[in-house]
Amino acid sequence: MFDLVLKPDWSGIFKRKKKEKISDTFKVAHRFIKLFNDHGVSLNQIPSVLKDIKLKDLKNMPESLVDALTDDILNKTSEIFGVRRDWLDGVSNQMYKKLFCYKMPQHFFEDIADLDFDLRDTWWPVISFTDKKDLNKSSFSRTTLVLVLVKKIANLNENVIYKYKIYGDDWYWEYPKCNIQLRGMIRVLHHLRGVIVPIYRVDKKILEQIVDGRIVPNVDMIPALRLHDVSLEDFSLSPEESAVSRDYDSLSIVDRYIESHNLYNVANKFLKEVKRRESDVL
Repeated sequence: MFDLVLKPDWSGIFKRKKKEKISDTFKVAHRFIKLFNDHGVSLNQIPSVLKDIKLKDLKNMPESLVDALTDDILNKTSEIFGVRRDWLDGVSNQMYKKLFCYKMPQHFFEDIADLDFDLRDTWWPVISFTDKKDLNKSSFSRTTLVLVLVKKIANLNENVIYKYKIYGDDWYWEYPKCNIQLRGMIRVLHHLRGVIVPIYRVDKKILEQIVDGRIVPNVDMIPALRLHDVSLEDFSLSPEESAVSRDYDSLSIVDRYIESHNLYNVANKFLKEVKRRESDVL
């Protein structure tokens, strides 16, 4: 069983009398509200995240909100949450522009370089999703594992609001080239920054939506269950490095992949570049 999270239902705000079809402008307003909702931001908290929106703009919806949603505000909203403007405009069902790094591990380290690996604001800067109970290769006929990057947007009282980036790579755990590359990248990341990558189990349909970039992968707002007995890096570590090490018999292959792609130097290059830029700003 998954732990279901009850979300506020604002859909009634946008229902027209006699169930008339929602106009395109009202659809934009509906998606605007849904975007904040799916990130854990309540209606009256929206002005705290987006200063351009005032409480009066939310008083007589959808009309009052439609009038407030200028092109500039929609662009800012798209940028804040890292979603595609086409989705916000209601002309596409794909929320996220997906990242890819299969056979290009350097792209992974470039993508993650500005994440909060010091854990000042983000508890899990990289998370993963699957629809399986365990990454035991013998139990899989076909496995999809999805990587998601997490970055803080704002603090709202005691809650932290995050933005997400989704990899469109279909990591097939039983396929050696996928398995070895993924474990190699995570092994390097863990050795350099001590990163733990939790694994969340979700329903297959939800996993498909995450892969397709059609849903916010917010583990507090979707039915997701964390696998507490193992994390993704445990499949990349030896028994001396992890008490719950998995698949360690093939770590020599993982290390050869890391060496052949010079991954430690590649990762350090991007991580140090970000640190240097941060120091220049300070």
